Amino acid sequence: CTCDCGQTKVVRGELLVGDRTTSCGCFNKEQTSKASTTHGLTSHPLYSRWTNMMTRCYNANNKSYKHYGGRGIAICPAWHDFQVFYDWAITHGYDPKLTIERKDVNGNYCPENCCFATKTVQGRNKRNNKMIPFRDEIRPLSEWCEILGLKYIAIAIRLRDGWSIERAFTTPLRQFKKKP
Repeated sequence: CTCDCGQTKVVRGELLVGDRTTSCGCFNKEQTSKASTTHGLTSHPLYSRWTNMMTRCYNANNKSYKHYGGRGIAICPAWHDFQVFYDWAITHGYDPKLTIERKDVNGNYCPENCCFATKTVQGRNKRNNKMIPFRDEIRPLSEWCEILGLKYIAIAIRLRDGWSIERAFTTPLRQFKKKP
């Protein structure tokens, strides 16, 4: 027999009569290749971020599961398909230097609650951050120190030692002179 691909192969007659042979074997190879090739993006950096996100939310053996899936954080059904997640990411500011950020740390991974942010910005949106009210705004201590030009460790020690927020932020830091 001559296959549609041009290859010739010897085939038993009963296989031909019973329509149990469709090709020289190239059809099965083609179907297997199609079935195992989904999006062709497994080497893209977004793929590892997507698999990490899926694992954090759905694999109880993952070390971070207790902070994600264990707290009820899920991923919207559409993003279970990597191609859908990839398309969203590419059109919503994906940059390899940025990480996926949930705006509401108690919310799910979904287009409405996610964006891409720097590690600094993401670090300010953590559950364990102590939010400091000052001048009619509430921000993490690290952000206040950056805005006010203060040394984080000095202010953290002052607050730990019982200083009021106002006093900790407004009392000038002592200047130490280096010995010659």
